[in-house]
Amino acid sequence: MSKPLMELKEHKRLSGTGQALGIFSRSTIVLYDDHVECTAPGMLSSGGTDSIRYEQIAQVMVDSGFRWATLAVQATGSGGFAVGGLKKDEAEAAKRLIDERISAARAPAPVVVTQAGPPALAEQLAQLAALKESGALSEEEFTASKARLIGEAT
Repeated sequence: MSKPLMELKEHKRLSGTGQALGIFSRSTIVLYDDHVECTAPGMLSSGGTDSIRYEQIAQVMVDSGFRWATLAVQATGSGGFAVGGLKKDEAEAAKRLIDERISAARAPAPVVVTQAGPPALAEQLAQLAALKESGALSEEEFTASKARLIGEAT
């Protein structure tokens, strides 16, 4: 698995019996190169992990208070997750990074142009002329080669 780009841990939870007993563990959001993961532990079980690839994200939202924020990630179609109790600046930084990764994931692939077949006739004639000027070809060899190239092109 690739190295995380950013990891956010829930810093606060609503007070209650589960927290007082130490039953709850904290939710985390981890941003990777190609996806976002959210681990949301259950009350008495290990909980689960949701994963969404950047190209599958429909919307990212930060609901901020004075100090704390909730980061919500919605997938196209259905699904997603939200984690509250995050530091406001961390949640906003994560949103910016997710938005950048979404844009990169949806960017069209670069077009690679390759030359198929032999060089164009003009290039071949220029190469022949250069060989003649350098003395590598005589006038007769140049004329014969040029006629052969033009004949092949037609």
